[in-house]
Amino acid sequence: MKRMYQPSDFCPSPDPTATAFFWRSKEDTLLKVDLDVDATTPSASKLNFYVSDSIPISKATLLRGNENIGWLQEDEKLNLVGNGFLTFDQNSIGILEFDENNSQIDRDLKLELTIAGNIIELPIIADRVYHSKDAVELITGFWIDVGARFFNHTIRETYSDYVYSVPASGKLRKLISSYASVNLGSSQFSAGTESHKYNPDGGPSQNMSTQSGLGDPNTVYWTNHSNLWIDKFETTINEGVCTNSGINVLTGTGSAFGGSTNNSVDVTID
Repeated sequence: MKRMYQPSDFCPSPDPTATAFFWRSKEDTLLKVDLDVDATTPSASKLNFYVSDSIPISKATLLRGNENIGWLQEDEKLNLVGNGFLTFDQNSIGILEFDENNSQIDRDLKLELTIAGNIIELPIIADRVYHSKDAVELITGFWIDVGARFFNHTIRETYSDYVYSVPASGKLRKLISSYASVNLGSSQFSAGTESHKYNPDGGPSQNMSTQSGLGDPNTVYWTNHSNLWIDKFETTINEGVCTNSGINVLTGTGSAFGGSTNNSVDVTID
């Protein structure tokens, strides 16, 4: 069985940035293969392939890995004609892995089509681009017998975009986690509950969970794990917002009279 991997005018060396691939067989037939990714269902994302002239394909195999560490099979189908698709879990793209030398392993995708006894290899770059966005606002408070106080209110949004070297559509962004903190500066002050919302199409606010044992003992920390897949062309989410229910002050006679304002902090998600 011959692997069609020899570069020539009609059979170029595999280019992982190409979206269409051409080969000329020994029978002088020009073969074109188009590829695209459909991530409508991320856990069962589809790599679609379109072979010219409805040519029979005895086997189609989708692999994940690289030439150095080898390839793992994601999916395989037999006896196809012309077009078809193979599935993979988009969650597995860009997972942090390290080899024995503590070097990061970068796995991509590769499609192998067996046509007329030849194996045609089509490489696809598949990457997860991680984002972390931070912002800080001041919560302003004023209480009788205490006076004015200011508190740093911090938000962090983390999310990933999934990028391929072929055209891709569907849910290619994953909103991962949101973090918030309020630096109270003193044990005299206490923070209320913290809620989180994605704007404008993120649905209702969600209460965040308090995290203990982190950093400054006078800073309160919260987190919320969304793990929400979105299609950026169907769902508009361009902002994360965290809101505190309010800062309280304890004095020797109980809670001080007053309150806090500007209790929300937001950060752009682009």
